[in-house]
Amino acid sequence: MSTARAAVPGTSYAWLVGFAASWVVLAVLGRLLVVDQAALVWPALGLSITWFLVRRVGFRSLDTVVLATAAFATLLLSGSPLGVAVIGAVTNGLQAPAAVALLRRWLPGLDPLTGVRGLDSAQALARFFGAVLVPVVLAAVVGVVGLVLLGLPTSPVLGPMLVGRNLCGGLVVSTLTLVLLAPVLTRRRPHRPDTRAAAEGAGAFVLAAALLWLDTVATQAPVGFLVLGVAVWVGTRCGVVVNVWFAATTGAAVVAATLFDAGTFAAASSEVGSLLSQLFVVAVFGICLALATGRAETARLQVALADAAADAAERAAFLDATMAAVHEGILVIDEQRTVTFANPAAGRLLGVDPTAELAWLAPFTSFVVDGEQVPPEDRPLARALRGEDVQDAEAWVGEDPPRVLSFGARQLRTPGREVRAVLSLRDVTTEHTQREALETFAGVVAHDLQNPLAAIDGWVDLLADHLSPPSGADGGDPTTAAFLARIRTSSARMRALIGELLAYATVKDKQLDPQDVDLSEVVTQIAHERGRVGQVVSGPLPTVCADPTLVYQLLDNLIGNALKFTAPGVEPHVIVRAALGPARDGLTEVEVTDNGTGIPNGLHDEVFSEFRRAHGASHRGHGLGLAICRRIVARHGGTISAHDRVEASGTTFRFSLPTAAPIPAPVPAPAA
Repeated sequence: MSTARAAVPGTSYAWLVGFAASWVVLAVLGRLLVVDQAALVWPALGLSITWFLVRRVGFRSLDTVVLATAAFATLLLSGSPLGVAVIGAVTNGLQAPAAVALLRRWLPGLDPLTGVRGLDSAQALARFFGAVLVPVVLAAVVGVVGLVLLGLPTSPVLGPMLVGRNLCGGLVVSTLTLVLLAPVLTRRRPHRPDTRAAAEGAGAFVLAAALLWLDTVATQAPVGFLVLGVAVWVGTRCGVVVNVWFAATTGAAVVAATLFDAGTFAAASSEVGSLLSQLFVVAVFGICLALATGRAETARLQVALADAAADAAERAAFLDATMAAVHEGILVIDEQRTVTFANPAAGRLLGVDPTAELAWLAPFTSFVVDGEQVPPEDRPLARALRGEDVQDAEAWVGEDPPRVLSFGARQLRTPGREVRAVLSLRDVTTEHTQREALETFAGVVAHDLQNPLAAIDGWVDLLADHLSPPSGADGGDPTTAAFLARIRTSSARMRALIGELLAYATVKDKQLDPQDVDLSEVVTQIAHERGRVGQVVSGPLPTVCADPTLVYQLLDNLIGNALKFTAPGVEPHVIVRAALGPARDGLTEVEVTDNGTGIPNGLHDEVFSEFRRAHGASHRGHGLGLAICRRIVARHGGTISAHDRVEASGTTFRFSLPTAAPIPAPVPAPAA
């Protein structure tokens, strides 16, 4: 890039003098092409646009002063009146800077260092055309109004002719000079077209030259319009550079023929013929560049499409390899229960042939949780399609043999497609069997440990009585008393752990006895038994249909936790109330909110795991209380979750239980 920028003209006066001299030469050439007060083409404007682009300057530059001075001197020395020279200096000094300012705003990709490579789309060409047209039209208006104010004669077509001549020069010459200067500015050899493109371009030039020769010299038959067909051919078969050369050469030939009263456009009056020749040049330029830029844009889009397809194929291969490598099953299922994607692990876990699409859902015909069939609408797939997020839902699935699978499910929404669900599953049969065996073992051991523990407590009491001093004697040995106190404390802690283990086993194995339970009465009873009547309050609570013993244990654990995990010096305050909103799926939601220390970030789900203590050793406990709560709620078909309070410190536990059936209204006795 540094080399290319070094080739850009600097601010030395030699460069400015060279520009002024080149501009004067083209301006004199334009003056030689004058027909009825206006030149057929004004090539000096194209040079000015290129110069300001290359120099990266604008209105407030020495270049503008040099340009206006050169225009004034050229017009004045060529015999134009002083007023006309002033008007020419103003319009020529403003057109090029204005066009370049619009190009920088509308078409920043048009860089002189890359030639016309910025004209690579129809939109870019339209912006280029507009950036040149706007100042050209304004300059024509200023020129005609100035001539009228000076009292000089004008014609009705003078304004359109001024627009046509400047538009031809501005468009064709600027693009041609960009093509010529790009290799010089970048110090790179121009790209050579392939043989086919070169042959077709040469054929087009020869054909266009033959048509113009027939139109102007040989037969003077009006066949010049056929050059437009050749322009279509060139535009669709050749690149932008070849099209710029074609438009420039054919345009120059048509202008020269019209100037010498030859060709199709010489048949009309001089003014009309001049205007038609200008429109013909603009039309050839527009056709060639529009088709060429469209072709370039299509080629670029084809490359981008091929790259995108290759990238998509690579991503698909990567995704397939990843899905094949994971041990968890992944399914994507739509609302019609059609499996649209399944990885190999899903087939292995479900025992389904991946090629037998209709057999995918067969293993889900039996879906058992805690010995009971789960209704189809409550299974993870249906819940996910409704928008719920399902995590770690375990169930016995299939019948030959049945397995315990852990499910996760989430709704998948894609714009323009129907709602689908992503289902992840893993086989936890072994873990489930081991956990059940461990829980059974823990229950048995806990039960069997009660007798030895009671014996320890009894012998500690006897030892304390034996070592205590006789009545009236001095106190016993304080060290011995401290040892006995530690034995009693450890025994109490052991008894509490055994109690929680037995409670956990009981929750798992207990036969449910669903009854209508008034939650308000349960909360009041717990508050009285714990001596926390003022600290535990309840709002309006519903009646649920659940096992009374387990409901009591659920609320007692949650309220006990809320009272225990409170910051020092803070009075506990626990509120039990019904959650806002109507009951869903026959379940009533209840909230237990406290002002405690809260749950550390990232542990809101883990606190319901067995032996998981969110606060470590800072509070007493064994990590089974919330696990018991989760099991109680799950056995009743509900869910439980923990959430931070928004308005203050503390935690809200939200759980759901089956709603009690409404009591039917009494039927009035028939009248006697």
